[in-house]
Amino acid sequence: MASHFSSIGLNIIKKEDFSNYFNEAYENGEEISTELGTYIKWSIGNGVELWGQIDKNNRAIGMNPHFTGKSKMRVRITDKIKREDDTVLDGAFYCWADPQEGESQGAYPFVFDLPDMEIYREINTPQIVNAQITGFAHKISVYKDDEEFSNSQEKEFKLAPEAFIPVGLFNSTEKDRNSSQAMAMFTGHVVDRCKLRNFYTDIEFIWAKVSTLGGEFDIVVDPEILEGDICVNDVVEGTFWLSGRIIGEYNKKDKKRSLLNIFRKK
Repeated sequence: MASHFSSIGLNIIKKEDFSNYFNEAYENGEEISTELGTYIKWSIGNGVELWGQIDKNNRAIGMNPHFTGKSKMRVRITDKIKREDDTVLDGAFYCWADPQEGESQGAYPFVFDLPDMEIYREINTPQIVNAQITGFAHKISVYKDDEEFSNSQEKEFKLAPEAFIPVGLFNSTEKDRNSSQAMAMFTGHVVDRCKLRNFYTDIEFIWAKVSTLGGEFDIVVDPEILEGDICVNDVVEGTFWLSGRIIGEYNKKDKKRSLLNIFRKK
C-alpha cells in the first residue's frame, strides 16, 4: 500500500521500520535546533529527505518525509495551523495561491505542511513568499492530452485540465482553521518528469513537475499506484498530501515592537 514514505522510495511497514529509519536519520542527519526541540534533517539524495524530531527532553517524537524539487510558486501566507494531534515541531501554513500585490487573497486558499515549521516561529503574517511544495500522491490518473482527460469525465460538471480543489479545507471554518489538512485534489499538465532512485533503499519512484491553476507543484508517486507511466505534456489528476518549505528570504516579526505591545497591554 502506498504511503507518504513509499512515494519517495522508503518502505515503512511496521513500527520497527520507522525506528530504524529514525536511527539512520539521527546517525547521518544534520541537527537544527529550535526553542521547542531539534530537527534532524537527513538528505538522502535525489531530493529525498527525512526530518526526525526530538523534544527538549531528548525524546524522539516524530518523523516526516519531504521532497525538495524544482517547483517554485508565490503564495500569501496568512495563518499558522496547529492541529490537536500535531507534535510541538509539526505545523502548517494557511495560504493563498498566486496572490496579487495589494490584495488580501489570491486564486484559492490551501494548506501545506512543513517538515521544519518551528524554524518559522518569528515569521510575520500575512506576507507573500516563494515556496517549493511537493504533492505526495495518494491516488493518481494520467491522460495523454486534454481531449482524453475531458472524455474520461462522465459527469455534467467537468474539471478543467488545470484545476485545484483544496479538499483539506472542507472540514475547517473561517474561525477555526486548525482542523485544516494539507490535502488537495488537482489536475495539471506535466512540464518535466523522471524516474528517481532512493539512494538508501535502491527503490525507484516517479517525480514530475506539474503546472496547474495558481502555479507549479512537484509531485512524487509510488509506481505501485500508477498504471503505465507519466510523460511530459500528459494531464495528471490526483489527490495529494502537500509538504513544502519557503524559498529565499521572508519577513520576521519586529521583536522591539512586540515587546512594546506587551508593556502597553500591562
